[in-house]
Amino acid sequence: VRVYFGAAGGLQSAGGEFLQESDAGQPELVCGYAQFGWSLAAGNFDADAYSDLAIGAYGGCEQIGDALVAGGSVFVAHGTAVGLLPFLGYRMSQHSFGFDPVEAGDHFGGAVAAGDFDADGFDDLAIGIPGESGHGALQIVMGSEFGLLFADNATWYPGALGETPEPVVVPTKGEAMGSRFHAQVALIYAIETELTRDGVRVFDAEAFVDALLPESL
Repeated sequence: VRVYFGAAGGLQSAGGEFLQESDAGQPELVCGYAQFGWSLAAGNFDADAYSDLAIGAYGGCEQIGDALVAGGSVFVAHGTAVGLLPFLGYRMSQHSFGFDPVEAGDHFGGAVAAGDFDADGFDDLAIGIPGESGHGALQIVMGSEFGLLFADNATWYPGALGETPEPVVVPTKGEAMGSRFHAQVALIYAIETELTRDGVRVFDAEAFVDALLPESL
């Protein structure tokens, strides 16, 4: 994420900041296709004198057992008198305290929006999870004098807004071999088995789909 500082004459091309996922620490969780910076939201989550920045990485990884699971992450960089670096903040995923379990393809952080939803003086953060349970969900994390409180959160599903979730349709074996599903399966398989770390390798996609789908299809 490239940050340009403002001045009396407008945005300045010199003296800005360049934020990367590795700036937040935990290098063991950095994985390919994280899409760090996919979504952004500026807010003041601790109501101090400086704005903060929420950064979505919908393909971000979390360590679950021995595997890196690409369920998505959100990073919060708190502003200071010198900017957003060095990084002073935290990362969140569905593995964080109070959140749902991490599942590959949930895309936690696919969208983020900041606002003081409860009018308490602290900005809160809405996090889109478009892949949750096949029909999507929204995670609301409340702000405080300490920043965003992981334990003070709520998950909204489509039903919370009066919408009826679309049914999750399991494709037939023939449909599964279609180009769109084929590409999705290949990508998820590559990420889950970390085949992309050393470059894309060829694998038997048909055999993989056979193992993935029920025999009754």
